[in-house]
Amino acid sequence: MPAPRLLLIGRVLVFFLFWESAGARGHAQAVSAERQQELRQRFLEGKALVDRKRFLPALDIFKEILAEDPQARGSLLMSALTYNQLLMFATASEFFDRFLLLEPNHVAGNMGALKAYQSAGREDKAWQARTKLLELQREGKDPRFQILLSFEREVRKLPSEQVISVQEAFPGKEGFIWKLLLLKKGMTSIERAIEWKKADAAQKEIMGVDAASELWVLGEPIYQSGELKEYRVRKVHSGSLAYDQAVQIGYDVLAGTE
Repeated sequence: MPAPRLLLIGRVLVFFLFWESAGARGHAQAVSAERQQELRQRFLEGKALVDRKRFLPALDIFKEILAEDPQARGSLLMSALTYNQLLMFATASEFFDRFLLLEPNHVAGNMGALKAYQSAGREDKAWQARTKLLELQREGKDPRFQILLSFEREVRKLPSEQVISVQEAFPGKEGFIWKLLLLKKGMTSIERAIEWKKADAAQKEIMGVDAASELWVLGEPIYQSGELKEYRVRKVHSGSLAYDQAVQIGYDVLAGTE
């Protein structure tokens, strides 16, 4: 499934590219220059542990740094992103709260915060982070927005211990509006991908729907040996479709409870 796999790889790349920009920003001036250097080295050790997926020891290091410097931006962001990786979204959101007070226009901060807030059920905060992220995308100052097609809006768990990653397309990008990725255990690869699209005029005509009507299609691309073999329509929805409704329908399809 090359297309969904690229989305997953892109999501991982975004995670690492963005954290580098915030990684070792200056700590509070109350910390001596010598100690700042020591804390910076400890921070880099923590990042290296995250690279090796040793999340808990890494978090211990960031906690140590934050005990001395509660406004250490790199450690706040890395703690938040690491808790996201552990699917501990309520805890992650608390660190994003602190980080965004210091860096309200940080792209990775708002992107990660949106995922944490939405997944933790903090919908008002999620909407704020989404609004800020789209504002930053419209400004276009960060060149990475030129290649990003979507962002991860939330993660939902299944009873099977698998998770569903919900991707939302940036406005103006062609293709899907929302995509739901069913990740295998360990979140190492994608098992299935389904996507909500607005039906075009030709599709409406085939389905016998008035051209002025709003029609949504939930489809699933089927790949064999790396090639698209079939595009299966899983659901059709007439009229307006809210985000929560779209995600719940997709969740039921992937969970087999539709």
